Amino acid sequence: MIIRDENGRATGVENISDLTEEISNIEKILNKALKNKKKNIPMPQDEKDALKLRIEDLKVLMSSASEEIKNGANTMQIISLIREMAKLKKITENLAECVKDD
Repeated sequence: MIIRDENGRATGVENISDLTEEISNIEKILNKALKNKKKNIPMPQDEKDALKLRIEDLKVLMSSASEEIKNGANTMQIISLIREMAKLKKITENLAECVKDD
């Protein structure tokens, strides 16, 4: 579970799989945006703003993952996290390339 403050902003995670799931969800949004961008369908501003907040929260989550959580993760959880991070990196690179062509 993602731990949130009273304003709904992420402050931490309970385990590595929660972080992996959040990265996966962001990756799905970016993948949809990339497909729409290739079809010349712009992303609505409210979705852009929501995505920006999620990415800012992801930065907080990545930096706040405590040593206990990292040490308590099993090998498969770590592999899943690394896989999702690699997919996210690839999609952001593809999206950056697509936007660069504009």
